[in-house]
Amino acid sequence: MPDPTDAVELLEREFLDGGWPYVVALEERRVHETLHLDFARKHDPHAAALARDDLNNLSKALSGFANAEGGLLVWGVNAKRDDDDEVDCVKSIEPVLSLERFASELRGVSAELVAPALLGVRHHGIANPASPDAGASLLPTDE
Repeated sequence: MPDPTDAVELLEREFLDGGWPYVVALEERRVHETLHLDFARKHDPHAAALARDDLNNLSKALSGFANAEGGLLVWGVNAKRDDDDEVDCVKSIEPVLSLERFASELRGVSAELVAPALLGVRHHGIANPASPDAGASLLPTDE
């Protein structure tokens, strides 16, 4: 059986190698959330500051990943369940603006949201080439 953290590393590499086109294709492919892959919409995608909803989403994801031995949270992607779906799947891409500032906000709070703190939490921005300050933010952890 493969090491679960290998699954997270493979997911992280797919997103980083594929860049923005890979993120955009998630909607067409109707990618489902899994034990190691979660999607989150920013409460206000125009503001870098984290709203209470954002902190709740981050905290839930980090706690879940701690119990699952790691995972990848992708911000800027709307995933939800419809009548036809058994699990949440990607419905739309909702880019986060002020991508670098948002990543900085995430870095500042990630260690404080779960105890004990998760090791191996990283933040990557995947910019939209048409609007480089907007895109998706990846938060992989291999706890």
